[in-house]
This record gives sequence, structure tokens and C-alpha cells, in this order.
Amino acid sequence: MKWNKLYNYPTSVRSLIKDERHYAIGEEKLPSVTTILSATQSDEKRASLAKWKQKVGENEAERVKNVAAERGTKMHSILEGHIMGQGVLDLTDTGGEAHRMAKTIIDQGLPDLEEIWVLR
Repeated sequence: MKWNKLYNYPTSVRSLIKDERHYAIGEEKLPSVTTILSATQSDEKRASLAKWKQKVGENEAERVKNVAAERGTKMHSILEGHIMGQGVLDLTDTGGEAHRMAKTIIDQGLPDLEEIWVLR
């Protein structure tokens, strides 16, 4: 696998602005991909999520959201470890789910990966 060093990517610092994740790069504060996706959701998707929250209740919706976020963070760590050639082992239930999800991405999405530009 080739590491492309054509560009020097600046480091960033993550912060919350009005409960939305942003990254400070120098003096600029840029919204995260998740923040952008949330802000650009269709009215239909917003209504669907609101209906689901009403159905399951605020506490359950928050719990499901937090479990999904934890699983996603673990999956990203596993994928990063794979690309870096380092194993990541998480024997928790959530870690097991994250490993299965990451394996699908590795098996189906990364076989033809030949070049990496940045990994943060």
C-alpha cells in the first residue's frame, strides 16, 4: 500500500460549538462531516426521526444514539488499525459488533485500496 505524501495536512483540534462538532484548523473552525449531514437532512428524514423518538421515548432514543456512536467510534478505530497494520481487539459486545462491521468494509471495500492520502 502506498502512502501519498503530496500534501501536508494540518493538525486539528475537535471542539463543540452549540452542541455541534467542529474542528479548529488554525483560526478556522470547520464543521464535522456528521454536523454537515445533520444540517442538510431532508424534512422527511427529520420527521421520521422525530416520529421514532416519540415512539420509543427520549431516554431510549438517546441510549440507542449513544450505543451507535460508540460502535461507530470503535469501528473507525478497527479500520484505522487495519490500514496501519496494527490489530485492534475489543472483546466487549459493542466491540464484537464493530469488528463484524469493520470486517465487511475491509472485505468488500478495501481489497483494491492501493494508495492512502491521509489517516487521522
